[in-house]
Amino acid sequence: MGGSLVGPKFAVSIGSLQVETVQASGLSAGSREVTIVRGPDQSQAFTDWIEQSVGNDAGSREALLITELNSRMEPVRRVRLPHAYPSSWTGETVTVQCDGAIVE
Repeated sequence: MGGSLVGPKFAVSIGSLQVETVQASGLSAGSREVTIVRGPDQSQAFTDWIEQSVGNDAGSREALLITELNSRMEPVRRVRLPHAYPSSWTGETVTVQCDGAIVE
């Protein structure tokens, strides 16, 4: 399992279910690739989604919502990743492809 997360934190939701707190990069409007670094509290729901879909761009695509959190763990901004799927997974790092990030 990974070490504790240092720096900005983000909540990952699959559908309406928040599944994990992570670090993320590449979260700008229109971005088609986002890198997620998982911390020590890895949820089974997120792991299952990754394992079932990694590298399978024609397979299980989900709408992910990545919410940036402040130091009090309150939402700061939301980025929606439509039709997302994990394109690679190495250790704690997951690369997610999507149809283009939408900043809310």
